[in-house]
Amino acid sequence: ADFGWFSDPAFFDFQHQNSVTEAPFGRLLISSRHLNEVTLLDPRTGQIIWRLGGKANQFTLIGDSVWFGAQHDARMDADNRLWLYDNATLGPADVARYLEYQLDTIAMTATLIRQCPEPSGQRSRFMGNAIRLSGGHVISDIGYADDMAIAANITEFDAGGNVVLEIDLEEPYFSYRVHKSELDHSIERPIIDCDAGEGILRVNGVFDEYRWNTGAKGPEIAVDSAGTYRVWVPQGIGWVSSEVIRVEDPAAMCRDEASLYMQPNPFSERIELTWDPIGLGSDLVDLRVVDATGRI
Repeated sequence: ADFGWFSDPAFFDFQHQNSVTEAPFGRLLISSRHLNEVTLLDPRTGQIIWRLGGKANQFTLIGDSVWFGAQHDARMDADNRLWLYDNATLGPADVARYLEYQLDTIAMTATLIRQCPEPSGQRSRFMGNAIRLSGGHVISDIGYADDMAIAANITEFDAGGNVVLEIDLEEPYFSYRVHKSELDHSIERPIIDCDAGEGILRVNGVFDEYRWNTGAKGPEIAVDSAGTYRVWVPQGIGWVSSEVIRVEDPAAMCRDEASLYMQPNPFSERIELTWDPIGLGSDLVDLRVVDATGRI
């Protein structure tokens, strides 16, 4: 381990295992953040089979010049292909990234066959993960970045390394790990109708209970101040919420007028667009962004 994890008597965390996953042939693959190491272990004998990365590394790196650091969520398959999320916190890399290696445990080489750097160009201080999806897609969770204001929490890459999906949680929230799968059922949100004449937001449909973010418990609420409004209703063993309704002017909360906000302006790599109908903020819109050359 690095000396820093022994230097504070109030904080002794020299190894910090953040994932233990089952590897082929009944073995365990262990990711130790503070060792910058992924270790393959035989749980029946306690024998360490090999160490990848860190000070005790046993592999020659091919196809890359820097090792991972403070990595998370290491996994491997029966073809000795190993993938992980490189936080780059403690290692020489300067940007967090998804890494995939082909291991040769005879020649003891680790060949980098794919990487997907975080589009924001930042390191991840802690947490985070990356998983492989069907069709060659990869989805990663940056955990906690140095500047969350410019980092998307979750990013999906296609087989060519292009970004096809970004999800950014409202600050200051961030997530430890991301998973993506198809649901075998649908979840129907409750719909909220707007009654301009009475200044009321009313749930469309009948449910056993209603829980508004204002604390109200009935099927409708009177709106007399600007703010955001939503309601939860029971579904299955839990609760599901409506879309968030943003009201800027209670006297005009049902009007159809709308505005489109864009920031930054002009932009290059990243843009944030906000569709802001006056009144109900859940309208679906078709939006087409065209660059200066006419490309969509």
